[in-house]
Amino acid sequence: MSHIVLKSVDLKNIVITDTYNSYKLNYNESFPIKGIPFRCQGYLTEINDNFKFYIDLQGRDIFKMNDYLISMISDYNGFIKNDEKGKYIYFSRNHYINDKLDSDLNYLYLNIKYISKNNYNTVIHII
Repeated sequence: MSHIVLKSVDLKNIVITDTYNSYKLNYNESFPIKGIPFRCQGYLTEINDNFKFYIDLQGRDIFKMNDYLISMISDYNGFIKNDEKGKYIYFSRNHYINDKLDSDLNYLYLNIKYISKNNYNTVIHII
């Protein structure tokens, strides 16, 4: 299976659809794309049997997307967290993630799919 990954993200092309249970995210290029697929530079750390992917600070698009979603969705706190080592995305361990993640990687291909209205969790697929 092949995937489309955006070279850069233009915030005006992000479409947020308010549904009953979630905010669905799409990207409106010359054709609609489900989710917001992009490449993110950084490094992986295993913490308490889960993962933190620390984002390279050069990755401006991901920070802009996070800020944009926070500004557009009431009570949403974003998907990027922060600790003493830097800014990161947290991934819970499961069989799919175990197959995709390698401690030596320095980038991930991600697709931000939707935000749950129940708990404001952001669903991000590793592609």
